[in-house]
Amino acid sequence: MCPTSNRKLIRLFWRLGVVWGLLGAFGATHGATTSGTLRVDETWEGVVQVTGDVVVPEGRTLVIKPNAVIKFAAGRDDQSSGYDAEKCELIIEGTLKAEGKEKYEIRFTSSSFTLPGESGGGPSQPQSGDWYGIVFRKGLSDRSIISNSIIEYGYDGVTCINASPRLFRNRIEANYWNGILCDILSSPKINNNQILNNGYAGVNCKIQSSPSISSNEISGNRYGVLVQDVSAPVIGDLRLGENIGKNAIYGNLEYNLYNHTKQVVYAQRNDWGDNANADRWIRDDDENRKYGLVVYTPVFNSGKVSYLEFQSLAATVPSVTEGDRQKKQQEELAVLKKQVEEQKALTTSVTGTTTAVTGKPKESLAELKKKEEQQKEAERLRLLEEQLKQQEQIRLEQERQLALKKQQEEEEKKIMAASLAASKKETKTVAAATFVATKMVNELDNQPKPVKKVSPVLPDLAKQAKISGTVSLRVLVGTDGKPEEIYIAKRIGNKDFDQMINDEAIATIKQWAFEPGISGGQTVKYWTIVNLLFK
Repeated sequence: MCPTSNRKLIRLFWRLGVVWGLLGAFGATHGATTSGTLRVDETWEGVVQVTGDVVVPEGRTLVIKPNAVIKFAAGRDDQSSGYDAEKCELIIEGTLKAEGKEKYEIRFTSSSFTLPGESGGGPSQPQSGDWYGIVFRKGLSDRSIISNSIIEYGYDGVTCINASPRLFRNRIEANYWNGILCDILSSPKINNNQILNNGYAGVNCKIQSSPSISSNEISGNRYGVLVQDVSAPVIGDLRLGENIGKNAIYGNLEYNLYNHTKQVVYAQRNDWGDNANADRWIRDDDENRKYGLVVYTPVFNSGKVSYLEFQSLAATVPSVTEGDRQKKQQEELAVLKKQVEEQKALTTSVTGTTTAVTGKPKESLAELKKKEEQQKEAERLRLLEEQLKQQEQIRLEQERQLALKKQQEEEEKKIMAASLAASKKETKTVAAATFVATKMVNELDNQPKPVKKVSPVLPDLAKQAKISGTVSLRVLVGTDGKPEEIYIAKRIGNKDFDQMINDEAIATIKQWAFEPGISGGQTVKYWTIVNLLFK
């Protein structure tokens, strides 16, 4: 074959290759798989309506562009598969690249969510648990990243199962159960996120998971960080140079940090809101000796939390005698020091004896093994000694809290005694005050609903500016069905009008009434989420 023919053949194959590449690219971007398994790499942009479980299999990549809105069908799944046959899921076994930009966030939400100015669509009120969430499973998902995104109204916002994606600068809020669930040997990197107002835990660590959690704001959840099943999250450990904490973990409904394992959890250099009384919002061995300690000192001021609201509380903490506590600490430290010195002396004695007999510091295998065990024990004792020193401040604060609790109990007894005396004078029977439990709405025996609603009214200025959107509120309903506490869980997101709209939303909910909550046959207070549409 002549050289000219060869060149023509090469050009032909080159053109065919270009056409094939264009067809491949077209296939990757033409339409979005809104139900089922991706057959090729895909790129999603704009508004994508997902109707069933979408699986990104191993070897495939899903790219989601900034400003995209991914809407999952509320309360249905045309695949009837996955972890919940009635809720849509985005399951990642391959790679997900969802990287939004500041002011151009990606939004993962319910199909009931309506964008400002958007008409039509489904129901107007999105609810927590409308869809299941984003699930990372073992495979190539460790290469995945979600950044500058909003993940809302799922059951669990993000679930990691033996996977370690990076979650960076996201807002994960208003999900029914967990903001982030770290399950079965997962170790995601969770940095610089806002994890707010999720029904159960902001970050739930289960089954030997070890997430890295730093520089996040975790607030408004039932538990800020929940540690279970021999998990070992890195929340701030001064022994490790790569993790420096700096999380703002505050204002969670029951505990900011709950250690449900037998091991020590390090959570140093974090901001607990009221740092002087941080221990009262941390559950560890102080409350139950079968659980491990939480080492949270030293603390860190993130600047995200206002300390003014805690000044009056801190001022009421009584000063107590610390002599007994210090004496006990000194005795414990003295015992530990003696044990360390004995171990060192025993190690020196073994080495010296071997040298004297042989003339050389040779040791048998058994002696070497014994020496190694002794060194390990000495190191363990040294760490325990350090831990005891670090916990001195915690123990002192606990002592103050116990004294405060005792004082409150004595005051309650006086009040009860005065009430009883007054009832005898008036010859009336007065029932003693009883403790009323507080539950989440999903923990109740019944499913209480609003019995009186008042529609919100958009302020005139916001109406002239054509502002619209949904405000979510976290409401504590009393035993009489009336709202007792109201907090903004999710704002519209307009810095010029948010405050006036939030004020109107709170004023509206104050006029609502709800069915009482029932748990174990008793009427209880309960927390619920209410969504108000302003348009």
